[in-house]
Amino acid sequence: MKILLVEDSIRLQRSLYAGLKRHGFSVDQAFDGEQALTFIKLNRYDTIILDLVLPKIHGLNVLSTMRSQGNNSQVLILSANDQTEDRIRGLDLGADDYMVKPFSFDELVSRLRALNRRHSGIKNPVLEIEGVKIDTVERQVSFNENVVSLTPHEF
Repeated sequence: MKILLVEDSIRLQRSLYAGLKRHGFSVDQAFDGEQALTFIKLNRYDTIILDLVLPKIHGLNVLSTMRSQGNNSQVLILSANDQTEDRIRGLDLGADDYMVKPFSFDELVSRLRALNRRHSGIKNPVLEIEGVKIDTVERQVSFNENVVSLTPHEF
């Protein structure tokens, strides 16, 4: 899954980037709303993790702009704005999910996987084709019940 991580906190950005890479995600990073819109215009992302309070262009304006331009990438808002009205506004503007900081990293990864399953139309996290079994949650592949050792990138 290719992700754009839009977060202005360098410390959180580094931590999320490292964790997402460890889980096998391909991650680009933007530190402000203007940079995010440039990345979105030039690349295709499966999911965009979007903070709201950003320098230059607010996250909701980024979301609104990308939706008005026909971009249908999934958006998971990750924000300290925890009021019900904030969540409703974000979801009504086209976000697919909303998490409040502080958050559980494991829950974030699980939500990313759920968004990916919904988007791909695959509800079962285990795919089986002619003796090949791919477990997208455990990130494990087996062939005729024998586990195949893969790096995160190979997976």
